[in-house]
Amino acid sequence: MPDTNTAISARENILQVTKLCKSFETSAGTLNVLRDLSLKVKSAEMVAIVGESGVGKSTLLHLLGGLDSPTSGTIECAGLNIVALNEDQRSKFRNQKVGFVFQFHHLLEDFTAVENIMLPSLAAGASRSESRFRAEELLQAVSLSDRASHLPSELSGGEQQRIAVARALVNRPKLLLADEPTGNLDIATGERLHDLLVEINKREGSAFVIATHNPKLAKRCDIVYKFIEGALEANS
Repeated sequence: MPDTNTAISARENILQVTKLCKSFETSAGTLNVLRDLSLKVKSAEMVAIVGESGVGKSTLLHLLGGLDSPTSGTIECAGLNIVALNEDQRSKFRNQKVGFVFQFHHLLEDFTAVENIMLPSLAAGASRSESRFRAEELLQAVSLSDRASHLPSELSGGEQQRIAVARALVNRPKLLLADEPTGNLDIATGERLHDLLVEINKREGSAFVIATHNPKLAKRCDIVYKFIEGALEANS
């Protein structure tokens, strides 16, 4: 990617993680997945997190998105200390400030493409007309305007994942979290999704944190971190 360090340095921190720890109790004892992990992400920055399966990438994304609570440490996102939020406040935070893209699209099979994209906006209290306008805007951004009325079963895997990206962005989140977004796609389709993620990042201005095994996708991000023994180390 072109050097964006100067521009990024002038941006605000959207995400700041300090001394994050996450442990699970197992039959074999305590499993420490995250150990004093720290991370800063600036607005519009694309950050890749790489590492072997099972090291804790998905656990970290769940914590960053308020889907789970850490054992200790702090997570500040868009000015909110999300660790201190109650469940209702976290739900509102997830809906308004964070977008999620997973390896599997999780589209609702009985809803059309445009309806799937609209759902988070409607849940946030937007009118149906406002939600549809924004959904159609995103359908155009992901080059699927002609698929608006199609059900997920009528879309290819790559098209379904592009709809999932559009859905994640419908409420203009400050932070988009993507967990192996190309992991279920063939190489060519995955690379087209890489192009889309880079384009959408520039267009929408959300910060992206992407957990991936794909070195080509990681190289297109501004910063790459590697999971090592429960913490993150910037790749040189």
